[in-house]
Amino acid sequence: MGLVKTHISSRLFTAIFLLIFLLTILVTIVPYPNDDTYVYFNYARNFVAGRPFAYDVRNIPTEGFTSLIYLLLLIPFEALHINMAFVSIVLNILALFLVIGLGVGLAAKILGNDHALSFGLLFSSIIILDVNILPIIAHGLETLFNPVSVLAAAYLLARACDNNDPKRALALHLFFAAAFVSFLIRPENLLVVGACGGLVLLLRYPDRRKVILDGVIFGFALVVYFGLKYIIFKDLFPTGFYRKIGDNFGGEVYVVSALIDYLPWLIAGLIISFLAFRKSRRLLQHPVIIFLGLVSLSTLAFFSQTNPLVGYNFRFLINAITALLFFISLFVIYWIGMRWRYVTYGLPLVILLYTFFFNFRSFDNLLVDLNLYDRTVTIVDNIPYVRFGTYLRTHLPDYEKITLVFGDAGIFPYAFQSRFVDADGLAEPYVAHLFRIPDSPEKAEKYTDYTLSWKPDIIIMGFGAVNVDGTWIPPINHHSPFQEPQPLSVFASFRDYGMEYVCSVKSFYDIHVTVWKDSPYYNSLVTVLKTYCEQNGYILSKGFIVESKDGKVTFPPVS
Repeated sequence: MGLVKTHISSRLFTAIFLLIFLLTILVTIVPYPNDDTYVYFNYARNFVAGRPFAYDVRNIPTEGFTSLIYLLLLIPFEALHINMAFVSIVLNILALFLVIGLGVGLAAKILGNDHALSFGLLFSSIIILDVNILPIIAHGLETLFNPVSVLAAAYLLARACDNNDPKRALALHLFFAAAFVSFLIRPENLLVVGACGGLVLLLRYPDRRKVILDGVIFGFALVVYFGLKYIIFKDLFPTGFYRKIGDNFGGEVYVVSALIDYLPWLIAGLIISFLAFRKSRRLLQHPVIIFLGLVSLSTLAFFSQTNPLVGYNFRFLINAITALLFFISLFVIYWIGMRWRYVTYGLPLVILLYTFFFNFRSFDNLLVDLNLYDRTVTIVDNIPYVRFGTYLRTHLPDYEKITLVFGDAGIFPYAFQSRFVDADGLAEPYVAHLFRIPDSPEKAEKYTDYTLSWKPDIIIMGFGAVNVDGTWIPPINHHSPFQEPQPLSVFASFRDYGMEYVCSVKSFYDIHVTVWKDSPYYNSLVTVLKTYCEQNGYILSKGFIVESKDGKVTFPPVS
């Protein structure tokens, strides 16, 4: 009877804890969907409109997204016309619960079922304390599905390496299936999960021939997948590969910054791991510990050699971050054992309650804080790009026929829904391939020829504030295919094509808008843009003047 009461009490406590955990997430999170999130939304919307893998109404298949799995998850919600920013945040919250659930399953495999609840409580509370994970959820990207796939693979690896598991052979097959899904969530997981997991299996699975056979099948599946990709996209790599892999614009700094940021966690992890390993060195030899350790190291090594564009809150390092928090929670519970069991129940609850009330404003605002949907919609409706794009879409006839050139793929094209040429190449394969070419006059000519071949009606000619004298100096933009500021010859070509300055819109930064003088939509574009800028921007009386060391290019004001 006592055991039954204890079981019921544990389940009730867990239910209360998870409820407080969810409430803490809801009152703490501040929705912050960014351009990269809206890239997925654009692909999902075009998929629903019958344009699979197209980014805009030109219907050109491009792989400007990172995660195929995440895109497929978003499509049904886009078809139902649910606010996509809200959907993306909810999916990430669900992913966080999956991370915790899989972590508990792994802890049970390593420490035994008696320790699973203690681990889950501690792991959850440490996740809440982490300053990056909830902001990552707020961005709504595919990020948290990455550790879901890694921990799922780790769980199957643990079962495959367990001599007493009657389904270890099935677990081996499923591990490679999970590794493939993980690759579809983030491409680098081909190395991070597939290679690391395969190495552990070769060392720990008794029949290496089966591991090698499954590896061959895995490789065949990859060949088929890349074959299909080439048929659809005429390329083996996503456009992001050309923007991020190769020349290192801060990958090492990015990784070192993360290590410095997580230094207290790393020190705590080293201390508690030392205490745990003193108790038993067998823990260090567990295949899951080895696997997650290799995943962490390979993640750090991989992203040290990339250009971490839009790497908010160290999101690219989420596998290593999750593994660190997992190790700390696991080693604490292992070291404590059953001695201070109730401490491991009470302390996580105290952490949760502290976090909840730290972010709690008042009972009057509680329902507002918990209403994530309304808060998300309100924030999205007030995003400057959303307001600007929506205004153009609702005030311009034939908006789908208007061609816009702009370097920020994401929010603005999603709101405007016109033809969109991505000046920075995320959704434009031709421009993406220019990243691999050194800057030169020939490269600038290829860039302008391609851009102008689409006969753009609008070009966002620059971003950022102008100088006191009305001139604008092009900045270095690592999103652009040019390693240096965009050449003046590019601006000269746009001016000679017939682009005229209309006005400047205040947004995340000022954006300076030009219109093609021979556009069939010239009059309506000028009228609508000027009307919008009267309330949300300004007009430079002398036109838009681009200045660099090579001289000046002036875009005259509209006639």
